[in-house]
Amino acid sequence: MTKCNEKFTHNLIKEHEKKLKEKQPLQQQVTTSRTIKKINSQTMPDTTNIINMCKVQLGQQHLKVLSKELKFVLTPGAISTVTTILNCEQALYSTPTLIKNATTPEISPFIQKWKKPKKCNMNKEEMKMLNEIKSIEDIVIVQVDKSEKIVIMNKIEEKN
Repeated sequence: MTKCNEKFTHNLIKEHEKKLKEKQPLQQQVTTSRTIKKINSQTMPDTTNIINMCKVQLGQQHLKVLSKELKFVLTPGAISTVTTILNCEQALYSTPTLIKNATTPEISPFIQKWKKPKKCNMNKEEMKMLNEIKSIEDIVIVQVDKSEKIVIMNKIEEKN
């Protein structure tokens, strides 16, 4: 290995260790916020951010699922190796080759170590409610610009 590569590798390891040390206090804060979120999730959800302008009346359970906002992402059940590698390569397209060479070997071990999460972030009842909402073809659910509000409207109204 050349001196340049050794120096780069050494600096990369140092930066990585430094970031890990910085994240340790943050990790403790995250676990505290998770506990608070767990307590808050057991109480009644806030559905004030949902505006229903359609003829279909959704139940409280449906509104509870929608109150998680449209940015909500389910925990993945599986990871696609090919898709992940392609996405990483596309993301690294405009980066310098030195950085590409440093990050590319880390992708494959990450994918191999990845394990399916033990718990899904939605229970079966919420999944059922979400599928029921998706099956209603007469409505459209959109997020209001520059706001956290979610609007449920008829498809005909959306076109106008």
